[in-house]
Parts: sequence; structure tokens; C-alpha cells
Amino acid sequence: MLASLGCALPKTLMPANEYNVAGYWESEEVASLNDALLQSAGSSWDDWEPLNPGWYKSPAAADFQSRARSVLEAEFEDESLFVVKDPRIARLLPFWTEALAEYGADVRIALPVRNPLEVAGSLQTRDAIDPSIGLLLWLRHILDAEAASRDHRRTFVRFEDLLRDWEAVAVTVARDLELSWPRQSTSARVDIEERLEPSARHQVADDAAALERPEVSEWVASTFGIVDRWAHGEVRESDGDALDAVRSAFDAASRAFARPLVKGMRAGQRNRGLEKEVRALHEVVTDRENQIDSLNRAITDRDENVAYLDGVVRAKDAELDKLGATVSARDVEIDALQHVVAGRDGEIVALKDAVEREAAERDREIASRNAEIDALQHTVAGRDGEIATLRDTLDRQALDRDREVASRDAEIAELATALEDRDHRVDALTRDRDQQIETLKVAVEQRDALRQTAEDRQGQIDAMHEVLDDRDRELATVYGSTSWRLTAPLRKAKALLLGAGRTVTLGWAWAARGILRVTWRTLPLPGSTRARLKRTTIGSFAFLGPLARSSGHQPLSPVKYISSGWLDLADLHYEARRNGTDLPILFDPDWYLETYPDIRAAGLDPLAHYLRHGAVEGRWPVELEAGEVDPVIEGLHRLDLAAEDAHTLDAGFLRVLYPELAGLRDAELALVCTGNGARVGSKAAFVSELCQSPREIPLDFDASEYIRLYPDLRFLAEQSPLEALRHYMCHGRFEPRLHTLRTDPTGPRVDEEPVDTAPVATGPRRPLCVLAHVYYPELWDELADYLGNLPSEGFDLYVNLVDETFDGELLGRMRVAFPDAQVYVSENVGRDIGGHFQLLRNLRREDYTVFCLVHTKKSPHMAEGEVQRWRRRLLEPLLGTRERVDENLRIMLEDETIGVLGSAGCRFTEINANREKYDALLDRLGISERPDELEFLSGTMMFLRGDLLGRIFDAAQDLTFEPSDARTADGDPDGAWAHAVERAFGAVARDMGYRFEWR
Repeated sequence: MLASLGCALPKTLMPANEYNVAGYWESEEVASLNDALLQSAGSSWDDWEPLNPGWYKSPAAADFQSRARSVLEAEFEDESLFVVKDPRIARLLPFWTEALAEYGADVRIALPVRNPLEVAGSLQTRDAIDPSIGLLLWLRHILDAEAASRDHRRTFVRFEDLLRDWEAVAVTVARDLELSWPRQSTSARVDIEERLEPSARHQVADDAAALERPEVSEWVASTFGIVDRWAHGEVRESDGDALDAVRSAFDAASRAFARPLVKGMRAGQRNRGLEKEVRALHEVVTDRENQIDSLNRAITDRDENVAYLDGVVRAKDAELDKLGATVSARDVEIDALQHVVAGRDGEIVALKDAVEREAAERDREIASRNAEIDALQHTVAGRDGEIATLRDTLDRQALDRDREVASRDAEIAELATALEDRDHRVDALTRDRDQQIETLKVAVEQRDALRQTAEDRQGQIDAMHEVLDDRDRELATVYGSTSWRLTAPLRKAKALLLGAGRTVTLGWAWAARGILRVTWRTLPLPGSTRARLKRTTIGSFAFLGPLARSSGHQPLSPVKYISSGWLDLADLHYEARRNGTDLPILFDPDWYLETYPDIRAAGLDPLAHYLRHGAVEGRWPVELEAGEVDPVIEGLHRLDLAAEDAHTLDAGFLRVLYPELAGLRDAELALVCTGNGARVGSKAAFVSELCQSPREIPLDFDASEYIRLYPDLRFLAEQSPLEALRHYMCHGRFEPRLHTLRTDPTGPRVDEEPVDTAPVATGPRRPLCVLAHVYYPELWDELADYLGNLPSEGFDLYVNLVDETFDGELLGRMRVAFPDAQVYVSENVGRDIGGHFQLLRNLRREDYTVFCLVHTKKSPHMAEGEVQRWRRRLLEPLLGTRERVDENLRIMLEDETIGVLGSAGCRFTEINANREKYDALLDRLGISERPDELEFLSGTMMFLRGDLLGRIFDAAQDLTFEPSDARTADGDPDGAWAHAVERAFGAVARDMGYRFEWR
């Protein structure tokens, strides 16, 4: 379970055997080291006594710590999450926690709990260990493991709970150990369910039996009861003391009874050794009986050979009989010719002797040949044995060599994968570093530019302060006489206060401010009179609000207010200038209070707050209407920074950029752009603030769409559209964010090309381009799991969303899962075919060899279970596992005869009601063949070649696809252009000489 959820296993796993056909998932190296350690401490795996505590202080402990680190490095290398499993660790936990800590690992412990009767039964079956000794072994392991793990994060897991509900166990383990499983996917769940078979539990015992049976000691019963409760989340304060008491009593008893028990165990071991010898002798007897059977068969074969040789002898006798007949015939002839050859009787006798000798010689030769045959047969039998022995030896050597080759191949593959992953990580870190360097360079350049702008602005403010100080000194000199101070201020104040219907110019305002300041500060008036006069002049500013409201909520110009408000306004203007701001050309107090409720809540005067604080804080004096940005952006894109002074006022640009300022004179525009710092004074200054080159500004930037894409930017909706452009150029493009929802490649363009435009360099072709159409946001997580099986690099992902189901939160999850994905938004037309075509308009098809088309298929007119099975039937053969993806991509890249690769379970041949548009589409493609039986993949999820996809796209991209929202739960009728395109893939593949590969 832990391995399937993402924990790395050791490289040298114990092989399966007849006691555990599924394997042990334990490291052979760790087990060998533990056996050696136990032997060094005078113990063994089946020893139930406590381990010698003095061993940990012996010189051998340091050597074993070094060996343990070497084993960990060899087994796990650079794995960040791995699992070490071995039953012996329960008794050696202090040693391994120290070794893992020195290795740099954060140790978290999972303690499996199993019924002690089941453990004793397993030991008896496998190792012929008496159940009473098995119970002592269970008790020793569980007590030592529990005591040594108290200072670590740990969890207790029941074996039967794992088989019954592994998902609940996984949640409990993750919670107790504070872990997050890397792999929680459908494929991981299927792997775990296939491996956790109930049949793997060979021993089954009732928990009540472990607590009540007389052969189970009270120590075992109480210990099992406590850890069983812990495994189900029930912990009592007294449990630790109870376990310590059992452990102390058990240790004391082991010292008292260990010697006789050890002698008994050794006697049992000797008995088991004798039993093994008896079994070995029985096997020898069986072998001897087999040899006797072989000898009997050899004797039978020899008898058959003897019978054969008897036949040969009888044949020889027949030949001799024939020779005898011939001799008789010759005797007759001799008798007939005795009268002719009577003198040759001696010769005939000699001839008879020669024949007898020859017959005897032949008999001896036959006997010699028989002896040779016997010798050869014996030799052949020996050679047959040697050949059988050599064949067995060769078979074993071949099997060992095959295993060694397989092991070496696995090691080479793992090393190659590790090397490839390391190269990928190095490349990713290099790219991140380069990107961070570029970002820092841009930030440094922006910081330097802002610093220079701030220094220039500060210089202007200092210059203004000097001018104001000079004017104050001049006014003090002019109005320094006693008579003027006593009379002129009163006359001017009276004229201003009584002239309520007159328009006051800016110069008069400055004069009134100086007059009032001199009056307040120089008149020999009582304090109460001076305060009353100041309250009167300041209170006159309260008329501004009613005057603004009486004007129909229209923005007012402070320079055109009536004289009753100018006395205090001049003083405010003076203080604002000292703060580096100036009077706004237009000001709407009602809008200001509505836009900034904190000002209304504080009871502050809107214009006073704006002049003293608001302008410096970047607040706006009036509402700015959001105008069309595209023409302005096109003008910015054409701008040549080298040909325009960034500090020169560009009144024409400002009137286009800010339509509300179109009626102002150049001097008033200069006041707006240099007074409060909220606006720049020229196109060049604006562009210099955003980027190094005007051509970096995207022509198709859309402020409203940019804000709608990202809910965290809603605060920009109440500001100028140029503020959205400023955010994108300074921040958004580096995060990265989309700047528009527009997917039409025929968007706005600059008429003339830049002089320094160079042809786009064509990079190496990438193996794979994935096109994903996401109409149903609720199915994105399932599709993302499948896309997660794609290779870590070597492919590009393009995602198409639709307007009516677009979700900003979904876009955020996409960015987290696939930060390099290109995301576009389009109308919901043409179903998944229309979405894929929208993506093809935004990429270069020639950059890719193979394309993969997927989408969130739901089909509302079908039952939920049926459409879920269909969706999996489409996706599993394509992207079900990482190995499956690698195999599919390898097939497409190596076999150039394959045009389309898809699910065999979705192969269809029916034309249905799509004949008319299907034929029209084939006419567009220039395909005259009209086979009666089609071959296509229903569902449009497949791997296919780029030239095949490009041919269909070129022929069908200008079709008017039907709106996809016409689909209803009553059905998905045929006859749409998307259905015709779906069926055309097979016709185009055949016409181009490609074939289908069904998986």
C-alpha cells in the first residue's frame, strides 16, 4: 500500500516463495545486516530474550552503524520518501532510528498489529516453531518496538483492517504520521486493491480467543488488548505503565527460565535436524529405488539385445546350413567324379578342416563383436548420464545468467531513469535560475527608473517650495507697513466676501490666501476674534459640498468656485503644494466620499483630504470612464523611444489617453500630469515605466478581460484601463497570466513591420503536443490525473476553456498542476472538435510530430455510470499509466505507418445521419473514395500524426460549427459538422496511406 501511494521501496527486494507468493517487500541487504547484527550480539531472529544492552556500547555497534548507512545509500539513494520494512527491526529499533537519523531521514514509525495466535500459527507452519515459543516471540517483538518508538511519530495498524478497508488505514497513517501521499490516483487505488487479496491471510484467529484461551498468557493477552485498542484510536493514560510492567516481568522471567527453554529449544532444533536427516535419507532411498528401476530397464534393454543377437546367430546357422547343403552337393559331385579325382581325397579332407576352422573363427568373431556391443552400450549409458548432468548444469547456468542479465538490465534501466530525472531537475533548476536572473534584472532596472523619477520629482517639489518661499517674502515686504496691515486686508476681505456672484481667478485666490494669512498673523486682535474669523473662513469651505451637489453631481473645477469658498481653499492649496501635490482640475466630492468610505466614516472634508493626503496616496479626484484601450496600445506599440523625449509634455497623447481632460488647455494638462504624480506626461514616459521596448506591449491586450480572468485583480476595475496594462507589464506577464481571452489569430496588427524584425528561429521539433478541451469543470481533476502520466518533459499542453463554464478557481488549479500550460477561452461551438480547432489556431503545427486529443466527456443524455465507463474506455488505453503513455508514444514515433492510435473499445463504423456533411467534407479534402463501411474512433480522444490533423484542420477550420449548448439530456442528435469531422479522420488516414492502431 505504501509503495503504491508513493513511498520508495529498496532496490534489492526479497523474492517470493511458497509461503508468500506475493513477495515480502523487504530488503535482502537490510535483512542480512540485521542477521549479522543479532549474531554479533549473541542472538538470532527466533530469540525471545531481550537483546544485550551492552552491545550498543561495544566497538561492534559503530561498525554496524557505518554498514547501515552504506546499505541505506545503496538501497534508496536520493529518495525523499521511502519505507524500510523487516520484522527484525522491532528488536533493533534504537539502532535503526540512530542510523536513519545520521542518514538524514525524519523517522516515522508504523507498527503492524496482528493476532498473536495467527503469528504463532505462521511460525509453526513455516519454521516448525512450537506455538508457545511463537507467542513469546510475538510478545518480545511488540514490547521492544513499542518501548523504543515512544519518542517518535508513530501509528498502530491492524492487519485485518488493512485487508478490509485500506483507504481508511491510509488516511489514519497519514494523519498520525503527518504525511501527504504523493500518489493518490485511480491507478494507485487499482494497484492496491489487486495486491491486497484476502487470500493472502493464511492464518485466521478470533481476537477473543487471543484474550481468553488458556494457552495464551496474561502478558500476551493484556499486551494484545492494549495495542489493539491503540490501533482503533483508543488510548488510556495507564496503558504505558501497564506495558512497562509486562515488559519488566517478562525480562525477569526470561532470565529465570531462559536456560532450560534454550536447552529445550536446542533439543528441538536437534530433533528437527534429525528429522531433516531422516528426510534426506528417505530422499536417498528414493533415489536408489529410482536407480534400481533404471537398472531394471537397462536389463530389459539388454535382454532385448540378447534376443536380437540370438536372431543373428540363427541367421548365421541358416547360412551354415546352406553351406552344408552346398558341401553335400559337392560331395555328390565328388562321388560322381571319384573316378576322375580319386587321387584328390586328401585335398577334400583338408578343405573340410579349413571350413571347420573358418566356422570356428566366425563364432569367435561373433562373440568378440557381442562383447564390443556390450562395452559400447555401457559406454553409451555412461555418456547419456554425463549428457543429462551437463544439460542440467547448462540449464542452471543459463537460468542464473538470465537472472543476472535481467537484474543488470533492471539496474541499467533504473540508473538511466535516475540519470534522466537528475538531468531534468538540473535543466529545470537552470531555467528557474535564468528566469530569476532575468526577473531580477528587470526589477533592478525598474527600481533605478523609479528612483530617478523620484529624484526628479523631488527636485521639482524643492523648486516649487523655493518659489513659494520667495513669494511669501515678497508678500511680507509689500504688506509690511502698519497702515496696509490695518486697512487693506479688511477691504479686500470685505470685497471677496460680498462678491458672491463673481468668478475668482487663480491669482486672486493666491492674493486672498496671503491676505488672510497676514490678517490672522499680524492684526492686533484678541484671540477670540482671530479664532472666530478663522472659523468663518474655514467654514465657508463647507459651501463647496452643497454647491457641487446643486450642480447635478457634475465634477467641479476648484479654480471656478465662488469667492465665498476661496479664502480657505487658497490656504489648502498652499498646504497641498508643500506636500508635493496641487489642485485637481476636476473634483467630485460626492463620488470621492462614495468611492472611499473611510473618508466619509471619519467625517473629513473630501477636498481637504485629497489635497493633504489623497493625492499622495494615489486616490483619484473624479471617476474616470473606461475607454477603448486598443488604439492607444497600438500607438504605444509604434512608439520609438529614441525619437521622443520622455520628459516632454505630449498634450495630444494625453487628450487621447484621458478623454475627460480633452477640454483642458496645455498649461492645465501640465498641471494635472506633474502636480500629483498620478499620471505621466508623455507616451514615451508611460512606455519607459512599463518596459524597455514598446514592442513588448501585446497588441491584443484587453483590460476588462484581463480583470475578469483573475478575481484578485478586481480592484483594478475601478481604475483606468491603463492601470490594468501597467499591472500586466510590471507583474502579470512574469507570473505568468493571460492578457486576453481572444483566440482569433487575425486580431489587431501594426501595419508596418519594425525595421529590426528578424525571422523567427525554428527550434527542434517536440515529440508531443496535447490538446485538452475542458467544457465540464467538474471533470478536470479526473482528466488531470490522466495527464499526470505524461512524461515530465518533451511535450506541450494547450487547454481550451469556454465562456459559459469559465471558472477563475479552475484556472488557478490548472496553473498549479501544469504551470507551463497555454490556456485559451473561446465560444462553446463545435463541441470538443471546435475547442481543439481553437487551440490549433494558436500554435505552430510543424513544431510537433504527434498530437494527443482529449476532453472532458460527459454526454448528459447518457446514464452517469455508462458515460463514466465510456470515458475510461477512451482514456485508459491512451493515458492510463506512465508505461502505457511511453509505449504509445514510442509506437507512434517508431512506426511511421500508424496515423491514428486509439481505444479498440470505441472503434465505430456507422455513418448514421451524417452522410450529407461527411460527403461535403470529403469533397473539401479532395477525397473521392466513398467506402460503404467507415472506420473511426467515436469520442475523439486519440494519438495522431501532425500532418493528418493539419490536413483536416486546413479543410474544416472555416466551417460554421453549431453551438454546443444545443445538446440536451434527451439526446445528442447526429448531423452536426463535429460528427462529420469525427468520421473524417479514418478517411483521411486511409487516403494518406496510414493505418489505425487499436489499443
